Amino acid sequence: MIDPKKLSDEDINFYLRVKKTILNPRASWIDKPGRQRQRVYKAKTQDGTKFRIFCRKSLDDSSDFSCGVQLICNGGKVVTLVRYNGFNHRHGNINFKCHIHLANAENIRSDKIKDECQAEETTRYKNFDQALLCLIEDCSVQTAT
Repeated sequence: MIDPKKLSDEDINFYLRVKKTILNPRASWIDKPGRQRQRVYKAKTQDGTKFRIFCRKSLDDSSDFSCGVQLICNGGKVVTLVRYNGFNHRHGNINFKCHIHLANAENIRSDKIKDECQAEETTRYKNFDQALLCLIEDCSVQTAT
């Protein structure tokens, strides 16, 4: 099993890039508080490492969306490795632009902040569907054949 406190930046990069197969491709959208909808896919690697691929979007604001990859560790601890966000808010010096949050080992070891608190602005996507396509490509996500 994976101990999140022992993950290195190299491990994080490996888990981001390793091929992941979606186990529940027909996952349903679920309504959440705040007029949000969420869909969570279960995925795993060939060696059985487990992941969740999450998708969230606002019903009222098309710029308010997020999708990401979470690694399932020892005891069910969840580490968000990457999160692709919309442009409905500021994040540090990023003003209402799409941005990608990426975990690092130092943040994971600290229980005081989010694993993926740092972000970089991106122009690779402009909407939810494009963000999800970037995630699929960047993180080697596929459906079972």
